[in-house]
Amino acid sequence: MTPLCSQKAEHTSSPPALPILVSGTGTGILIFNSIAFDTNSHESFYTIDSQEGIWNSGDTSEPNLGYRPRHKEGYFPVPPTDQMHDIRTKMTLKMVEGGIDIEKHHHEVATGGQVEFGMRFNTLLKQADSVMMYKYIAKNVAIQNGYTVTFMPNRSFRIMAPACMSIRASGRVILISF
Repeated sequence: MTPLCSQKAEHTSSPPALPILVSGTGTGILIFNSIAFDTNSHESFYTIDSQEGIWNSGDTSEPNLGYRPRHKEGYFPVPPTDQMHDIRTKMTLKMVEGGIDIEKHHHEVATGGQVEFGMRFNTLLKQADSVMMYKYIAKNVAIQNGYTVTFMPNRSFRIMAPACMSIRASGRVILISF
C-alpha cells in the first residue's frame, strides 16, 4: 500500500461511526492501430495511426467509408462513426469478469480512438487496485485484437482533448456505526 492509502485505510477502519472515503473514476485511454517511435543521437520522433483518425479521410489505399469523428468532435458518437465500440465492449466484458464494476463506456472527445470507462465508486484502495487491473486488461485485450493502447496524457497537435488520462474522483461519505 502507498503511504497515503495505508493512512486513509487505517483512519477509516477505526470505530465508531467514521466516514469512509470512496471514489469513482472515469479513466481514459487512446486505442491505436499502430505506434512507432525512436530516439537516437541525432533525432527523435513518434507517429501514431488509427483507422478512426480524421487524418485518414483522404486515404485511397483501401475502401474508405468516411465515418470518422473530426478533431475534438468525438464525444459520444454512435457506430459507424464510433469504430471503437466493439473493442471497448470486449474490454468491458473482461473487466467485469475480472471483478471491476464498470458502469459505462463511451467514445471521448478526440478523433483517433480516445475512449473512457466509468467505474462504480469503491473504497480508495480497492479503486486503486481496479485501475491497475483495468490497465492490464485493456492492454491485453487490445493486443489480442490487433490494437495498442496508451494511458499517457496526450500532447499531440489538434488530435486529442487536453488530457487523455482523466481520472475524476467523486468522494462520498458513508458513516458506519459499530
